[in-house]
Amino acid sequence: RDDQKRALLSRLMQRRCCEELLGLARAAAAPISRTKGGKPFVTRAVSRPDSAPNFNYNVSHEGAWVVLASEPLLLVGVDVSAPRAARARRPRAPADAAEA
Repeated sequence: RDDQKRALLSRLMQRRCCEELLGLARAAAAPISRTKGGKPFVTRAVSRPDSAPNFNYNVSHEGAWVVLASEPLLLVGVDVSAPRAARARRPRAPADAAEA
């Protein structure tokens, strides 16, 4: 359930980032898709501001962390890994328990 909350927060952050930086109205929510590698991108052709001709972003979530990084010119990527102590506090899935 917590992972679902983080995934939802991630989607909300992506939409807000795209709306804010690309000047989209909230009603015209940015349709977001993913590349084969899992990187999110805005599906609809949207004019980009002169200050952000190659606007792109990436998101990651784990533990209590949700991270979004965006970049107007260069490709950007982000990957978050919760501190070991935070990972130890969350319940283990049956597959994880079998590996221990």
